Amino acid sequence: LYGCTGWQMPFAGHKAVGDWQALLGINLRCHHLSWYTMRGEAKRDYPASILHQSAWYPEYKHIEDYFSRFGLMMAQGEPVCDLLVLNPVETFWAQVHLGWSQGLGLQDAHLKTLEEKYQTLFTWLLESQIDFDYGDEEMLGRMGQVASGRLQVGCASYSTVLVSGMETIRSSTVKLLDQFVAAGGKVVVAGEFPGYMDAQYAIRNTQYETIEFTKDAVLSVVSEPSATVSAPDIFGQLRKTDGGLIFAALNVNRDERRDNATIRIKTDLPVAEWNCETGEILSMETKNEKGWQVFTADFPKAGSKLWVAGNVEQTLWSVPSNPEQTEVSVLPVEQTRGSVHPVRVKGPFSYTLSEPNICVLDSAEYRIKSVAGHGEAGWQPETEVLKIDQKIRDAHGVRRRGGEMLQPWFTAQHPVQDLCNVELRFSFDIEALAEGIDLVIEEPENFTVQLNGQSIDLSKKSGDWIDIAFRRVRIPNGFLRRGKNEIVLKTCYKENSNLEAIYLLGDFGVQLAGTVRKIVPRIGKVEIGDICAQGLPFYSGSITYRIPWPGRAKRLRLPSIGGACAKVNGQLLGWDPFEADVSGDVAEIEIILTRRNTFGPLHDAVKGRMHTGPDHWLTEGADFSPKPILIPSGLLSSPQYV
Repeated sequence: LYGCTGWQMPFAGHKAVGDWQALLGINLRCHHLSWYTMRGEAKRDYPASILHQSAWYPEYKHIEDYFSRFGLMMAQGEPVCDLLVLNPVETFWAQVHLGWSQGLGLQDAHLKTLEEKYQTLFTWLLESQIDFDYGDEEMLGRMGQVASGRLQVGCASYSTVLVSGMETIRSSTVKLLDQFVAAGGKVVVAGEFPGYMDAQYAIRNTQYETIEFTKDAVLSVVSEPSATVSAPDIFGQLRKTDGGLIFAALNVNRDERRDNATIRIKTDLPVAEWNCETGEILSMETKNEKGWQVFTADFPKAGSKLWVAGNVEQTLWSVPSNPEQTEVSVLPVEQTRGSVHPVRVKGPFSYTLSEPNICVLDSAEYRIKSVAGHGEAGWQPETEVLKIDQKIRDAHGVRRRGGEMLQPWFTAQHPVQDLCNVELRFSFDIEALAEGIDLVIEEPENFTVQLNGQSIDLSKKSGDWIDIAFRRVRIPNGFLRRGKNEIVLKTCYKENSNLEAIYLLGDFGVQLAGTVRKIVPRIGKVEIGDICAQGLPFYSGSITYRIPWPGRAKRLRLPSIGGACAKVNGQLLGWDPFEADVSGDVAEIEIILTRRNTFGPLHDAVKGRMHTGPDHWLTEGADFSPKPILIPSGLLSSPQYV
């Protein structure tokens, strides 16, 4: 889970991705990833790190509490699942060939067609709240049998088997299906029956029912679901327990709400909503229509709901996750939407930061000379530091850092070769001098540093920053000056060396003019909108706004935030709807950011990438932007009184 998602992944994304697994039966969460260190190339190994390196990590319990509750409920009883869909994966991999894909993208037109049919059938069934299992042919050959007119596979049994999108089928599968039909079972072919058996051409006249590959035709041959939602993009799973029913439903649309949806559950038992985010059990008003409990509900973007019909013991819910947690309360559902008249709040507002501001210096002039000191070249034009590292490695025939580089545990077994001497010259401007500025550098033991010609003692550290890899050193008074400043790093570059960005920390603002960084006074108040344009382009801690709060209003809504999550007067808001009850005359709104604008990739000019990998820190040509590309951060639109 969460591999390749990048630093910018918010809590809403963690929930949306995790919900797919939780709803569809996977309740053991395997996270990607937690780093021991961010040293060197490690910091680009498919972030974000779900550990202290992320500013939001202390709040991550909110997500895990949610999934603990959701996973607990999805482990109760048994799924109400009567349909087996033969998985056409063998049809697919039997036709894989050189050039069939590029990375994660299909290239073969025929395989694209198979994939589209696979996805289409999946969506038709799930958005109609029809639960099903995929039948793997190898497993069917070992575990499948017919008993009492049903097809049994291990502990599961089915009354209907659906065949679709298959071009080859195992002879053992056909034999099992024939036995199933002879015992009164139902086999339906949506589209055409496979023309190959065991990957060999075969002509077969089947006795199976055949229908067109359309949604209406497919839905007409499967059992009517016992729980439905009258809204698009809603997937569901119904489970039967000794005490009643559990119905979970998920809006898989991350961009649109689904309000006033009608939910129907086939039961006469009373229904309650169990809120997996807060732990509350909410009573429901329902209408009984001929054995169906009927009610309405709103689904936020990527929103999930879980209802319990009957006597599923509430003790499942009351186990505290820590000794200080109180037991849940049973509350009525409050229908507030529809009577809302929001009033927008206007700034500017006073604010506080949880961490010092950051100025990233990731481009430098450079010069290289031999280990013996010969052949010193003049200063080369300013270049991104990671590309300077590549130039050195290429010139000396050493593998570039990345997935193909030699690992530290391996290189430590052999003498490490000195390659050359390197100097890096980082430049930045200062408009007004500020005290208490720190320099952050990796591997200080391998570098000497001069600031405006004066040496900085790297052994006198003032602490670590974000990760143990980053040494924080206070810049002595008098070293900085108005106008242009230069930091020069010198090192003997070895086979296992790392050239990385450096950072300035302090109580200042940062202005960007192309590739130039300028240290300016930090503003006293912030406006609603992207804080990147307000002196905080690289900042990645949290920012807290103090918002005046009228006594007549009871609830606050955050229409749009740039960050991982938010807090309102200490109440964590992880995903839509970002709403909270507020009392008093001030609302403190904390936006907890991600590390994206600090650690990047800051120069990847390709918009809309579906994943983030190490190569995206090293783009070239039109895919590279010398000017840093940042994501909007902070309160992006005005809070609303509700």
